[in-house]
Amino acid sequence: MTNELLEFDRFHTEELPRRLAAGNGALARNLAARLGPLTLQLDDGRSFTYAAHDTGIEIHKGALPESTRIEFDHECWLNLVRDLESGPGLLYSQRGQMKNGKGSDFLEWESGWRALYHGRPIFDPPDRAAEGLMDRSGRPLDLAQKFSLDCELGEMAHFMKTTGFAVIEQVFSEAEIGKFWQASEALKSQAQEGDQSSWWGKSSSGETVLTRVLDGSVHEDLKNLEREERLTRFIEAVEPDLVPNLEGRDFISVLYKNRAMTEGLSDLPWHRDCGMGGHATMCPTINLSIFLSETNDETGPLRFLAGSHLGSIPFMDATAKDAPKGTSLQARPGDISLHYGDVMHAAPPPTGAGELRRSLVLTWKPAHAQPHTGEGHYNDVLLEGSEDGQVANLQQVLTRN
Repeated sequence: MTNELLEFDRFHTEELPRRLAAGNGALARNLAARLGPLTLQLDDGRSFTYAAHDTGIEIHKGALPESTRIEFDHECWLNLVRDLESGPGLLYSQRGQMKNGKGSDFLEWESGWRALYHGRPIFDPPDRAAEGLMDRSGRPLDLAQKFSLDCELGEMAHFMKTTGFAVIEQVFSEAEIGKFWQASEALKSQAQEGDQSSWWGKSSSGETVLTRVLDGSVHEDLKNLEREERLTRFIEAVEPDLVPNLEGRDFISVLYKNRAMTEGLSDLPWHRDCGMGGHATMCPTINLSIFLSETNDETGPLRFLAGSHLGSIPFMDATAKDAPKGTSLQARPGDISLHYGDVMHAAPPPTGAGELRRSLVLTWKPAHAQPHTGEGHYNDVLLEGSEDGQVANLQQVLTRN
């Protein structure tokens, strides 16, 4: 597409109508009918509105009175067209300003504009993403399937590419996990609020608690895990061109699950890891978790919507009554999991009273992939303006917007 067609007015009068006629409009029609119209407004006042019409989408010049309306500059809009911006990224960074309607409606519309601009199907209801997922023999996949360290790599890779996640059992020994646990304890004791290398939140009792250490590789016992052949063989089997994300400070993060959280990012809604932006250049990204403790619903669940990386899912709260449960991962200390950054996953609150989930997370990405914002990592926006390391959860951001 020429640069001329990426001018705001011309895109909406020439290029986007072509995409709608090619089928993109039908993909977003039902979501638009449910949510109502969306108006994208530039900071110079120009705007266009997307609204449901018959079997597709109708483009209106200007704003409709009842539409959800957001304002940003031309560069932000351009990066929506390029699949670099995201709804949460715009609201967290305040590059996008709500002018009418609710921020939550704007976030739900994200799957709509991705359908209009990029032709990505919308899975609504979300459980539709798992329909028709087959193994290499053409049989329905068992979403609870796990793999072993010496499994047939082609089978594992097919499962991962199809579902968006995979679990491999008993990769690390009890002694190795014990060493990793001690490293996580040392990092926990060294973390300080406001150090810009950790995330913090608050529990219902008002206690400030650590939720994540971003630079776990500073500990001697966690260095060079990206060279560990037991890990790299699985990454290479799925996406052989990816490289370790060593340029940022959080190649090895340590996640600490907590109870009764009221603030901060510990209990996560359904989201994609590229949810702060950058899908077009940062994906496919693979995140690999090394589990240091039991992982299940009692200790702090990690859930996936199988197949959701193949399309888009409207924003939803993982704790809402009508939210999908997805596939709840079951893992033991020493197991690992892989997941694509853009598969929808959630981390709801733990249900039990015992030990909570703790894990190391490593990331592989395309070579030379860098955030278009110029930051070291898309998640850096979560710490902007935070002197004490408290990361606002999305509900706080939506209240602000």
